[in-house]
Amino acid sequence: MDDDGFTIVKSKGRTPRRQQSGRDKGKAVSRLAYDTRGQTSTFYGGSTSEDKLEKVLAILQTRRRQLLDDDQASGKGNTFLKRWKDQMSQVRSVLTGDDDTSDPSTTCQTSMPVQIVCLGIGIVNESRESQFQLVLLDMLREALEIPPENVWVYDPLFQPVDLALLKSRGYQLIPKNECGKHKLDPEYQTLAYMPHCPGKLYDAFLRENWNRRLMCSSAESSGGSDNASGVEQARRSGRVVLLANDFRGYIENAPRSQIQNELPSLYRLTPHLSTIPLPTLLSGHIASNAFNSLIFQYLDSARGQAVDWDTIPPVGWDKEGVTETEVIASEIQDGLEFSIGSLSLQDSNN
Repeated sequence: MDDDGFTIVKSKGRTPRRQQSGRDKGKAVSRLAYDTRGQTSTFYGGSTSEDKLEKVLAILQTRRRQLLDDDQASGKGNTFLKRWKDQMSQVRSVLTGDDDTSDPSTTCQTSMPVQIVCLGIGIVNESRESQFQLVLLDMLREALEIPPENVWVYDPLFQPVDLALLKSRGYQLIPKNECGKHKLDPEYQTLAYMPHCPGKLYDAFLRENWNRRLMCSSAESSGGSDNASGVEQARRSGRVVLLANDFRGYIENAPRSQIQNELPSLYRLTPHLSTIPLPTLLSGHIASNAFNSLIFQYLDSARGQAVDWDTIPPVGWDKEGVTETEVIASEIQDGLEFSIGSLSLQDSNN
């Protein structure tokens, strides 16, 4: 039982070959992983009951209170809550194009709908970190005033109670494992919420959406010389803000040649990104691990001009010449073995 009164299921017996990193601890499984065939995930074993769903809903209410309640003992109040509205106002401005003062015509994008694509949130009914991350997903949707049907979610290891939980919120379930290669709809502004995913997943997502008008939409980037035509193109072009691990942590902590080979999209895009920090929590806050290293990242139109959009980055591969999908295919197997062990233990204790 953890320090807030909820039982944490831990695996016994076989240890997965790939040890969890610090940012993955608390997750019962490897995060959103690749399936080289792109097939629908079938690991939804077990049954969902109303009792289980009600229990998880009650836990999520507690998690939200823990995140938002003032810390009276410290005398500092809730620093996360104090900064939340300001930070979300900035994110909204970026999504709608209001932050781009270089060309007033870009504000025409405000009429475009906004969607959230959430990948890799983990098993909500088992993981405290996943529970806090789902609470944040709810808060993001509320702050941006996004209809529930415009929220798309996927993790290959969702269990029936997780699926029922998301459906109860009105969220859409991405029907299959796209190996991170989720193609964004250019008719929407998109907040891509991808907490604590592997670098290769981020790289695959960026490569799939390597498009100037999609990633940093503005009338200037439409490619037309006629201003009216450019504005119309901007209206039909999405814009992306990512809430994900700080990409600088990937490209600054490994040799350049390794990052160029393994994470070519991250390598090319990261130096041009602007950032908005996620509000910080007080030291030792129960939700700290859930949001560690997460930051909003985006391209403004000026920085986007420096990116080579005409040449799509190659698929990443490691130093032994193995492609990124083959590397992560072995990691998903480790995650499945670990999760099966956790579920077996849970069943034996019920």
